[in-house]
Amino acid sequence: MHRSVTLVGGDSGTGKTTFCLEFLYSGLADFGENSMFISFSEPKEEIYHTAALFGWNFEEFERQGRFIFLHYQPKDLMDIVAQGGGTIRDTIESFNISRVVLDPLTSFSLMFEKDAYREQQTLLELFELLHDLGCTTMVVSEEPARLDNYTSKRADFLSDGIIHFYHLREKGARIRAVEVIKMRDTRISENVCPMTLDENGITVFCDQIVDVTNTVGTSA
Repeated sequence: MHRSVTLVGGDSGTGKTTFCLEFLYSGLADFGENSMFISFSEPKEEIYHTAALFGWNFEEFERQGRFIFLHYQPKDLMDIVAQGGGTIRDTIESFNISRVVLDPLTSFSLMFEKDAYREQQTLLELFELLHDLGCTTMVVSEEPARLDNYTSKRADFLSDGIIHFYHLREKGARIRAVEVIKMRDTRISENVCPMTLDENGITVFCDQIVDVTNTVGTSA
């Protein structure tokens, strides 16, 4: 989905960042689309180390001027939003960026723990900016993604798509799974599908279904 913003949710260790890195690397290596990673937590060295475990060499694309890594404090993003994009917009235009990952949104939201109204207004402005930038964007959320009693958050309504990653327990074993909750203007599966996370990245088995009646939790 071009010019779209997709929210990628799930607990720590479920595969969110790996999924987003694979999304960026596929754009670079397979489709010639320049990419950008905006981090609020992990430094570039850690992200590059994680990517290298899967054979994804972002450093080479960075040397070519096709991949940009930006690190901000969450409060810095407020100024960028107020400026209508600021350095993020300038970078996207200068390097012809098509794909963007913002990781994680949760760090940004924590600034508004005592001001829910301001959080909603700032999230609205952020998502309007992301749409306006004209890229295909993945926004990582560390909000726990539960199979039961799912409650929509403000960011869910503002996004074009929602993907949830799970790490379920079944009979003493762990099962990785993924579910597409929403994808605007796209026909989606209603199934929770098993997936693997190994040295090749993420593989989703769309022809299989996880029997969630026999599973427990998300990643705990």
